[in-house]
Amino acid sequence: MKYNRYCPSTLEKLPYLKNIKRCWQTEDGIYDILYEVVDYNEIKCKHLLIQRIDNEPIRNYIDLQEIKNDLLGEDVEAVEVFPKKCDLLNGANVYHLWTWDGIVLPNLKYIKDRLKNS
Repeated sequence: MKYNRYCPSTLEKLPYLKNIKRCWQTEDGIYDILYEVVDYNEIKCKHLLIQRIDNEPIRNYIDLQEIKNDLLGEDVEAVEVFPKKCDLLNGANVYHLWTWDGIVLPNLKYIKDRLKNS
């Protein structure tokens, strides 16, 4: 996927986006992507906020995977978080991918292979 760097004017108006370091729009005009680094309990978390420009839901997992690979790295594991209802901040179609140094996730391929062989 190809990207154009930009800085949306909304960043100045929204204080909760003060940590945004970089912004991209896909060259095909489908996605806006914001990137921030958040310090949480002495861990630097990298956070991608991905949204379709037309505000429709993202239905293409492959696009999210490609954006993650391009902007965070092919060898980086990331997670999408579905918060508790009381922690939900908005209902917008913004997808949040998080990663941090030392992230350890279950080896999904290993689990799939084990289930297949049991």
